[in-house]
Order: sequence, then structure tokens, then C-alpha cells
Amino acid sequence: MNDNDKIGELIITDPIEPHAYKGRMEIKRAVIQDGVKALPDYAFAECRNLTEVVLPASMQELGKHTFYNCRSLQKLSIPAGLLSVGDGAFKNCLSLWKLAFYGIKEDEDQCVRKVLFDIEQEVELTLFYTEKEQTKTDQNTARLVMPQYDYQYVANEPARIFSEISYGTGHYYRKCINTSKIEFDVYDNLFDRSARENTVRTVSEQCIARLKFPYRLSEKAQEQYTTYLSEHFDQVVIRLIQESAVKQESLEKLLWLGDFGVLNRERMPRAIEIAQEYQNTEVISWLMEYRSKHFQPAKKRFEL
Repeated sequence: MNDNDKIGELIITDPIEPHAYKGRMEIKRAVIQDGVKALPDYAFAECRNLTEVVLPASMQELGKHTFYNCRSLQKLSIPAGLLSVGDGAFKNCLSLWKLAFYGIKEDEDQCVRKVLFDIEQEVELTLFYTEKEQTKTDQNTARLVMPQYDYQYVANEPARIFSEISYGTGHYYRKCINTSKIEFDVYDNLFDRSARENTVRTVSEQCIARLKFPYRLSEKAQEQYTTYLSEHFDQVVIRLIQESAVKQESLEKLLWLGDFGVLNRERMPRAIEIAQEYQNTEVISWLMEYRSKHFQPAKKRFEL
């Protein structure tokens, strides 16, 4: 084990005991190296400053409450071979929003559903499927944004039973992930509901994710996502410009709109105008450079 307190990174090379790092506030990033097959109960519970965890391909089991109450945990890298996720493993990980699953094979997506069980907030899933190329490319990568949901238990006192009532589209989206595979067509078919019930921010993130990584994306679904971004162009651009001040990837997403045909020659002046209104010189520079590369002015012809 290499425990580097100075930079807050913990590297684990050997099996550990339950409660091993419970409540360790100095740990900010944990990397579990290949060969370790399990993390026991409460291994990292209450590590309030832990922001990122990388699990190896050898990882097969997470114990009960492994990351319980790690409220700063944001990013998690997970192998497809993860077979067991203990009760409450990610309970109260309220900042967790970026999950990457690697080595996934078609019809073997079981670990995704298990990991999501305790996560009610909006999350971004990036799924690296193992296909012929055996490489991580856009062609075998999927990205899905799962909206948040909430639930409560309602008591039926005469019958002495409790019924669970769910709120939010996230409940329906999570049903796309069953015990054997992810139903991408079902995910895409929920878009109208999402557009009605979720914020423009959430819906536009769903659109951008599916268009950028169009794994098993039909032409019909592609059109619905592109149409939404076009119809909400100003709102989407404003949001990305505002977020770009703290997230570099928001600036990249703005330029991805060009790849989708949403940020086209006709809409580029409006995008630059919005950037000027927000006095964001970096975005203005990026947009001007993008316009120079992709939207050269048509040459004038003179007839004699």
C-alpha cells in the first residue's frame, strides 16, 4: 500500500480490512490497483473529502456501506466484472455524478444497475463496450444522462404494508437498465417525457451525451435530440457559457454543437453575440476560431 498524505492520493495494492480508512479526511483520491478483488464493509465510509475512486478490472465485490456518506465523491471508475455491490455501498454519496464503466460486453451490463441502486441524483454514465477493436472509441462508447428521482414510502395502516411512490423521470430511465442489458431504444423513447418534466439543462445534457457518443442511436432518436438543441439554442448556449467559467468541458460541449449541425453558419453570429453579452473573452475566441475554420465566407463572384 502506498499512502501519500501530502497530495491526498491513496494507492491500494493489497487486500484491506473492514473500516480500514473510515473517516480519513485527508484522502482525496483512491486508486485500487489490479489484483485486489474486494473492498470490505465501511472501507471508505465517512471519507468526506474523497472526490474520486478508480477500481481495477480485478474488482468483483464491494461490501456494505463501502463508500457510505462520502459526500464529496464525484467520479467513479468501475469494471464490468463487478459482481456484487453491498447494501448502501454508495448511500449518501450526494455529489457522485460521473460514473465510467469499462470492459462491458453486450448483454452483460449487470453491474450498472447494481451501482445505481443507491444513487438518486442526476448522474452521467459513460460505458466503454468491449468489441472487436478492444479500444475506447466513440464507436463503442455510450454516454447516458440519468435524471434525478425521489421516492417515499406511504403506509397503508389497515393492511399494515408500505408502498413506495417514486417521483421524477429518473425512476423511468433507470428501468432501461435491467439485469442483463441496457435498453437504448427504451431510453431514447422516454425523451418526450423528459422534455416535458425536466429542466433545459438536464434535457440538453441528455441530448449532447447521446449525440456525441451515438452508440445504438437510431436516426429518429438522433433527429429528436438535434431538434431539441436547435429549438432551445439560446438557453443551451447561455448555460454552457456560464458553466465554462468553472468547467472546461462545458466549453468543449459548446463546440460539439457544431459537430451536431446545431451550431451552424446561421446560428454562429448569435452564439458570438451571447458570449459578448456575458463578456466571456475565452468563449468568444474559441467561437471566432471555430467560425474561421468551418464557416469561411463565400467568395464573391463578379460577372463581366
